Amino acid sequence: MLTDFPKRAAPYTYDDVGPHLELLPLIEIVATRFVSRKAHTTMTALAAGKGNRCFIIGEPVANWQDMDLTKERVELTIDGNKIQSSVGGHPDPRPANLVVWQANHLNNRGAMLKKGDVIATGTPGGVGYVRKP
Repeated sequence: MLTDFPKRAAPYTYDDVGPHLELLPLIEIVATRFVSRKAHTTMTALAAGKGNRCFIIGEPVANWQDMDLTKERVELTIDGNKIQSSVGGHPDPRPANLVVWQANHLNNRGAMLKKGDVIATGTPGGVGYVRKP
């Protein structure tokens, strides 16, 4: 967020929010408390959830509003090994719509998005699994 989105009567729109966002490529490290997720039932795994451990945040992408995110390639390479690759796989072709939803969701509850907040809007390629070295 490049600015605060304070409480207001009218709902926020994409035009209100979009110009005040930065696109930051990031890797979200998620983990579970289970050593083997396959050793548990689906319901147990869902109940335990996967916790966010951290974000690794890259540099802001310039002119992201002019990009067609449905055609952008996203790849994860570790030590020269391609772990994951996708093109335009995000479920919403304009992921900033999810930030607009979040701004309104908080607004309706008397809270707000603040300058510097980072909102992870999902992944274009799904979750990639990496083994510990």
